[in-house]
Amino acid sequence: MKRLRPEIKIIGFEPVDADAMHQSLKAGKRVRLSQVGLFADSVAVREVGEETFRLCQQYVDDIILVDTDDTCAAIKDVFEDTRSIVEPAGALAIFSKFFYNFGKVLSCAAIIRLSAIAKLCQTKLGKFI
Repeated sequence: MKRLRPEIKIIGFEPVDADAMHQSLKAGKRVRLSQVGLFADSVAVREVGEETFRLCQQYVDDIILVDTDDTCAAIKDVFEDTRSIVEPAGALAIFSKFFYNFGKVLSCAAIIRLSAIAKLCQTKLGKFI
């Protein structure tokens, strides 16, 4: 996308308790976290991959950290609107809807969000709804 439209901003969303990419980009090198939160377990890595880090350094304009409460709010919002349940990692992308709607970031013409639909156990589900 950036090759065709260099003015496009690519913004990542990462859990506050698993922010390996955010810390790595800030440090200018890959950082290894001593521990990661497991709520959004499919994106919770201690250290980002070499190639992923290189690409993010080149193309990502910002990383926004999302806490568990905001992730749950996004899950609940999707459920109420569509009766679908997104996993916590997928909800990070959905959070961008809240973030942009409330003007915390400059508006842009289009926001592309990718999210994953997953089965959740009843124990986790009860926390969201």
